[in-house]
Amino acid sequence: MTYLQILLIAAVIVVVIARRFAGAPVRARSLVLPLGLSVYGVVLLRGRHIGLTDLVFLAVELVLAFGVGALRGTTIALYVRDGHLWQRYRWSTLAAWLGAIALRVGLAVGGHLVGVHIVTSSLLLALGVSLVAEALVVEQRARRHGAPILPSRRGVRV
Repeated sequence: MTYLQILLIAAVIVVVIARRFAGAPVRARSLVLPLGLSVYGVVLLRGRHIGLTDLVFLAVELVLAFGVGALRGTTIALYVRDGHLWQRYRWSTLAAWLGAIALRVGLAVGGHLVGVHIVTSSLLLALGVSLVAEALVVEQRARRHGAPILPSRRGVRV
């Protein structure tokens, strides 16, 4: 993974956090982007020599990413606006993001120390899995809320 790719990932995270702090409608198909990031993360791992240490690192990283994403999903405020369900990040959500970033840095340092070769290559996959978990928790909470959600943007004409 190049420095440009890492900067692009950081930019995606900043944009997601900024947009969600402003508030955004809960939409159908909220898993499309996170699943796409996850699939692309798997593509980045293809062709790499992955040993046992790498596999253990990847498993730990993905379990932690899913857990942190699910935790973040529980901190998001859900509210009705204009007749539809909206979501907004809270300060506790930002704290969960910062904790996840610190955890990832710790994993990267630890991974390098024990000889893991996929530390940077797995970053996008872990981000995607984290966002998938967040979206799944928000989706489940939205169903329990009962307010209508907006359909996907696809096929909507203005």
